[in-house]
Amino acid sequence: MGRQDGFSKVDRSLVLLVLLFYLQESLYGFHLLLEVYLAAIKKIDSGHPIAEKSHIGKNAGGFVMKYLKERQRVVGISVFVIIAILFCIAGCASEKNILLKKGYPPLYTDRYVERDLTIQITPGLYKIYLGTPISEISKIYPVKKAEDPVIALYRKFGFGDPNKEERINRELKRECYEISERLPDNVKSIRLTTIDGLIYVIAIHYDPEYTQKISWEVFTYHAIHKYGPPTVNNSVLTMMNEYSFSWSDGVTELVIRKNGKLNKEKTIFSVESYHVFYTHVTTRNAVNAKKKQLDETETAPGIKKPSF
Repeated sequence: MGRQDGFSKVDRSLVLLVLLFYLQESLYGFHLLLEVYLAAIKKIDSGHPIAEKSHIGKNAGGFVMKYLKERQRVVGISVFVIIAILFCIAGCASEKNILLKKGYPPLYTDRYVERDLTIQITPGLYKIYLGTPISEISKIYPVKKAEDPVIALYRKFGFGDPNKEERINRELKRECYEISERLPDNVKSIRLTTIDGLIYVIAIHYDPEYTQKISWEVFTYHAIHKYGPPTVNNSVLTMMNEYSFSWSDGVTELVIRKNGKLNKEKTIFSVESYHVFYTHVTTRNAVNAKKKQLDETETAPGIKKPSF
């Protein structure tokens, strides 16, 4: 879940460390006091009550000096830890400023810094980020409207109801866009899907020839190194003919996929293209739920404007 105070797991761990130091100090002080008490009991049992008075005073004085010495050490460590916490908070704010300078949308940047998760997936690539208005991307790339891929498949293969899908998209305020010019090297096209003008799906399609220039292991290396072991989806023996790695931090999902074809014997899978997808998870889930409702009734209201 996101946190509104800007603290991370590291910050809370440092605070906990300070509390543990103070708890240790309290227990140590109690231990020394118990030593004085037990020494006094031992002296009284030996039959020297008068001498015990001075003995208790001596032990009590030693206890106070030892306690103050130990407390000075703990306070010094606590001050150091508190300074470390302040540096962590400053670093968090600095990270947010860096992300803004890199072009991340402010709303998504806030979510990116605040959330408290094991991994934090960068929400986009090539200066295109989830949550960005499509109007902003049009200032960087020549963007043009495109047909929904699902509707295109319906029309191509003659199944489904493309007109119904178009009506549902209008209700959802969902639109598709494509970038096919002035693209980064080895990129064939970039498709963007929006709700109320805000990008919630980024699909990057690479040139088929790119698979001959870079292996799958190298193509996915940096994502694995950054985000850890992926979830694997192996559909090479199905009609999908695809194999993919995916990561999710609860807000952003990243999928790296390779498509290809099987030989006649279905023993060798030949890679034909690479694809990368970024999806805003919450918006996608809301879209799917409303789409299902609209698909059944075609009268349900559209979804609310997504909050990134």
